[in-house]
Amino acid sequence: MGISIGASLGSASGFPNDPTKIGLISNYTDSGIGAGYGARAWAGFALRDFLVFGASIGTIGFDAGENVVFIGTVGFHTEVFPLYALGGTFRELGLAFETGIGTGIATPSNDTSTLLVDGGLTSSIGVSAFYEGMRIGPKLSMGPYLAYDYTWSASMRGGAFVLGWRTALYPLNKKK
Repeated sequence: MGISIGASLGSASGFPNDPTKIGLISNYTDSGIGAGYGARAWAGFALRDFLVFGASIGTIGFDAGENVVFIGTVGFHTEVFPLYALGGTFRELGLAFETGIGTGIATPSNDTSTLLVDGGLTSSIGVSAFYEGMRIGPKLSMGPYLAYDYTWSASMRGGAFVLGWRTALYPLNKKK
């Protein structure tokens, strides 16, 4: 299980989630690029020392000047440590994959009750690279990560890069 949190840089575009407005250029909004936060929590189990599978929940929010964007996801979490067999520092390098569903909205900064973009139920995918080389005891690992998350539906497209810190707890890990 673990958590990750970091700074995000992203954008979103689309339409209100209304069939009479989707696809009409007069209802289209592009948030522009904005900065904010990204966070994720996950729980799972290790199938092998180099393969982890579980469930996750995540959120990204950013302020793009005139618009603010919020994206939330829930889904499956998979981690692989492709260089684990090399040992040493290499065994701490990993890749994580997120797939699932979510939602996303964009609103004016000064009126968060008006939905300029409403993704409704969205699909989501994400990938991240990380290093877990800092340890506190045998069970707690942490380090930096870089991720990209993308969310889409008929009425929305949105994505963000997140650079931050992740911490993972391996409660059944034996002392090494």
